Amino acid sequence: MKELYRYRSYNENTIRELIESELWHSHVRLLNDPFEHPFEFDWNELKIEKLPEINKHLKIMSHEELTEQYAQREQNKVLNSLKKFIEIQLQDLEKNATGTFICCFSSKCNEPLMWSHYANGMTGLCFIYDKTELSSHEKIELNPIDYNKQVKQITYRDLNSSVTERIQQFSFTAGKVMKKVSAKTELLNHHYAYQKHIRWKYEGEIRSVLFAGSDEENAKSGVVETVSDKALIGVIIGSKMNKTNRKVVATLCKERGIPIHVAAPNKKDYSVNIYRDVDDPVNFEES
Repeated sequence: MKELYRYRSYNENTIRELIESELWHSHVRLLNDPFEHPFEFDWNELKIEKLPEINKHLKIMSHEELTEQYAQREQNKVLNSLKKFIEIQLQDLEKNATGTFICCFSSKCNEPLMWSHYANGMTGLCFIYDKTELSSHEKIELNPIDYNKQVKQITYRDLNSSVTERIQQFSFTAGKVMKKVSAKTELLNHHYAYQKHIRWKYEGEIRSVLFAGSDEENAKSGVVETVSDKALIGVIIGSKMNKTNRKVVATLCKERGIPIHVAAPNKKDYSVNIYRDVDDPVNFEES
């Protein structure tokens, strides 16, 4: 069984997650990393010598049209038009790319910094989820973060263009009939949503990404997805959680038959000890 861990502070939303089997997906603009979703295009690949290859992929011009442009030695004009086309398409794609909602998990349950940052200095808790059960949800697709030192840029190979209209019209400026192409472009992948700087590697993050379906939805601070009751298979409470909050968590877990574990700091080596299946988590004291 593959486990995923979700560190949480103790609050109303966390308790709701426990009771209702809900997963809160926060809008990307509210996440704590200001460098989320680096949407950068690699313009260096757009060179005259690669025009046939680029056009073969994007299918903006027919082979005959491109050959005609080469015969007329208008490669530079074609390249500039192609750059303008991609620039316009990227503006719309980036707008859609920033309309995402993120739910973060970790591959580690004993990471000291996670207990400090996301579980509020061990006064919070950590949910244990069954990855297989989460993945069975129709909207949830779990992918690990790609930690790197340099942003991996989007290339023309990441774009898929389909021509929606081809028309010919006379241009008084050029003094001849010009061909106008309208096309719809989409991203073939969403790698930009799964990369972060290597400084965040300690998190071991695996995330679920949902995309806003409208401007109205994009304006929300987050969205909720209800998962199977079988998805939550354990709760680890921080040893510094107060007794009142422990009682609430213990009672709810008992009602649902969810095992409770306790995380406590090991001050001998700065690690975190996880005590499994604690019988009395309310009065737990590290021996």
